[in-house]
Order: sequence, then C-alpha cells, then structure tokens
Amino acid sequence: MLWLRFTERARRVIFYAYKEAQQLGESEVNTEHLLLGLVRESDSIAVRILERLGVSPQRIRNEIERYAIRGGARSSGEMSLAQRAKRVIDLAYDEARQFNNNYIGTEHLLLGLIREGEGLAARILQKLGADLERAREAAKSLREESAPPPSRARAPKRTEFGLNLNWLAQERQLEPAYERDSEIHALLQILAKPDRAHALLVGERGVGKTTIVHGLVNLLVYGEPLPPLSGAQVMALTPYTLMLHARTPERATQLLDELTLRSSEWILYLDDMETLFELSQGDSDPLLWLKQILSLKGVRFVGVYNTGNPQDSERLSHLKTLFTVMTVGEMTPETTARVLYRKRPEISRQLGVAVSDEAIERAVAWSVRYLPDRRLPEKAIDLLVSAATRASLGTSLLPPTFCQQIAAGNLPERGAQESLFDYLRRLLERLRELQPASSLEQQMLQEQRQYLIQLIERLSAGNAVLALTPAEVAQQLHEWTGIPVEQIMAD
Repeated sequence: MLWLRFTERARRVIFYAYKEAQQLGESEVNTEHLLLGLVRESDSIAVRILERLGVSPQRIRNEIERYAIRGGARSSGEMSLAQRAKRVIDLAYDEARQFNNNYIGTEHLLLGLIREGEGLAARILQKLGADLERAREAAKSLREESAPPPSRARAPKRTEFGLNLNWLAQERQLEPAYERDSEIHALLQILAKPDRAHALLVGERGVGKTTIVHGLVNLLVYGEPLPPLSGAQVMALTPYTLMLHARTPERATQLLDELTLRSSEWILYLDDMETLFELSQGDSDPLLWLKQILSLKGVRFVGVYNTGNPQDSERLSHLKTLFTVMTVGEMTPETTARVLYRKRPEISRQLGVAVSDEAIERAVAWSVRYLPDRRLPEKAIDLLVSAATRASLGTSLLPPTFCQQIAAGNLPERGAQESLFDYLRRLLERLRELQPASSLEQQMLQEQRQYLIQLIERLSAGNAVLALTPAEVAQQLHEWTGIPVEQIMAD
C-alpha cells in the first residue's frame, strides 16, 4: 500500500475500515468496509463531497447493513485488504495524480471507490446518486474554496513560458527554508528596489540556493512581503525555454511582449543559469539575450548559478554587470543540525520513523567526513532522509493501527508492544513458509524476513520499533560509499 502518501485522515479511514470488517466478522477488508470507514471520518472532505451530492452517511450505512453478509467473530490484527480494496487504493492514487496532489486524501479514496465500479461500495454509491464526474467537480470546488489563503489570489499552475511557484506553495509542495531568514531578507531587499531588481545567487551545488528561493515564494504567498512585492508571483523559467525563444525573432518578440505585459505581476526565476552557456548556438548569445530581458521596464529577476565550471570566472564577471550577486556559502555543521532538528517532525510524520538526536548529529558529522565532494546542508539532509526511508520500507508489513501511531509520533506502550511482538512473530513464520517463484521474489522475501527479525530484536530489547539510529545512518552511508559500517561507527 502507498501508506506514506496517505493523509492522517485517510489513514484513520483505513484503520476504521479494519475495525468495521472485524465487527462484521469478515476475513478481509473490502470496499464496503472502506466506505464505512470513510463516513466515520465525519469532518473529512469526502463526507463534505457526499453531502453536496445529497448522500448522507446514515443512508450509506443503512444500505451496507442491508447487503453486507456477516461472518463469524474474528480476532484483531489478522486481516488484509481484499483485491477490490487494493484496486480502490490504486485508483485513489491515480485520482490524486490527476489533481496534481502528492498525497492521498479522503476525497481520493471516495473517487477510487466510485471508479472501482463493481464492488458493493460502488454499487451503493451509484444507487444513491454519487456519480464520478459530479464527485470530481465537488472535490475540485471544495479544494478551491479551502486551499489558498483568503487574502491571496489563486495562482495558475503554468503559463506558456514557465511554472508558477506560487501555485506550488499554495499546494504545500515547497518545503520551508529553515535557518535562511537573513538570506531571504537580503533577496527581498534586492527585488524590492525600484530599478535593477535583479539578484543572482552564486554558490556550489547543495548549499541551499534553491531553498532560499522557495523560502521567498512561501513568504510571498503566506507572509507579509515588502509592499513593492505584494501580490507578486514567481515564474520559474528553464534555460532550455529561454534559449529556445532566443533562436527566432518571432519567439523572442513573443516572450518579450509577454514579459513587458506581466512585469508588474511576475518575478522571473531561472535555476541552473550556467547551462544557458552550454545551450547557446550560433548567434544566440545568452548574455545579450539576458540583457534584453533585464532591460524591460519593471522586470524583476532571480537567477541561480552553480559554480564548479572552469569558465565560471569569465561568465560571472559578465553576469555581475547585470545582477546584484549574493554569494551563498556552505552551511556550517551546527546550523545544518538545527535544520535537521526542525525537519524531524516532518520526516517522522511522512516516513513513520522516530528520528533520534544521535542519528541527526551523526548524519551531519559523517556526511562532512565521508562525503567531501558534496556540500552542506544538502548532503546531510539527503543522508538522513535516505536512511529514514530505508528504515521505513517494512512499515507496509505492520498493522495499520501501529503505522498510524508512528506517523503521529506516538510509539506504542508496553502492552501494545507485546501485542505487536506476537503479530510480528506470526508474520515472520508465514513469510518463512512462502515459496518464491523467482530469484527477484526470493530476494524481496529475504529482505522482508530480515527486516522483521530486526524489528523483533528491537522490540525484545525494549527499544522503539521504528526509531532511526546511527546504525541505520551508517548502513546507508556504507551503501553509498562502500566504507565498512564498522569503520563508520567507530568514528
């Protein structure tokens, strides 16, 4: 299951579905149980969609009780999703993609139930008048009403020339820029100038230049920017798009006319500016083209230039005549650790892993020592998140109730640990009995068995079951570099 993409409400729906199936004495969680779980989450978007369609939760429950077949009583913790229910999850993921969401919410589960078409839930929803297109329209309407701040106009996703980063911020798809207040303030000061409001962020890859720009966008959407920038939208261009329009007079004129028209609304943003020079052909000189754009009245421009090329000195000497340069250096280990501590709740919520203080400190120290070709903070963040992701790969084997607790940051108490211990032992025995049909399946099965053994060992020792420790960070670093885990841990 795509468990890590579920919102907290959607995870509760799955938990409720398991409980509903247990109460009905079923051996599997099917579509009707998912629907019952959905209406139990009474303040969800899915229920609000149903209300707009004139379908009440009580009518749904009445219909299911008419048709559902009750089985014998069953113990908890032994059920799995039926094939139709798995199909609903896949369809929910597809609906989320169509809405350009990077999560699966209750609205997507509802749309998946309707799309599935053949299960009891779909038949009941169709009978009550919940058709797919009307449900999608209601979902779209509710998102538009609730997503953007009331004081901000809704940003379009794209234009012909680029991607609107304000739209990504409104969709909560831009990460916060921790420990970057001074750089964001300096960037704001440049962009708020009445003329030559052109900033160039220069530095090595991984030092956080793009993160600073994302922090600027979040401030424009959710904060209180300086008055000259109020309502501004950051439009991300690409070097390829920019040079493509430079190659013919018609395209160049089209872009320049649009930028002139939008100069009071847009802040232009160009990442990887150094690639402009590799893309230039014939008489399409990137410097002359940039001068034309920057000479337009009212244009504001943010460029990001990644150093590390032998031609940097010459190129930057020309660019400095066009831009106010902000040099972004590598973050210190101490500041990087503060960034990771602030990102820890988000990592734990998304991956279902409790990240220890020591894991954070070691991720920073070991990335400095063993990844000399990369830069802070990116290399430490990448190491910690990769290790946490690796540690969380087995969460799909665990009961939904446990995953839900971990995602909320609550480790199980002793009684729950004992119950989980029994569950894990039974699950391990079942995995040992399976006979894989291919070498790939055999490898995957072996990895699952090993993961369960590690969980059982931790639980037996009284440790947090899914707590990211330095050992997992060292293992991830070993996979990247080949350096023995024992050598890393001894450091």
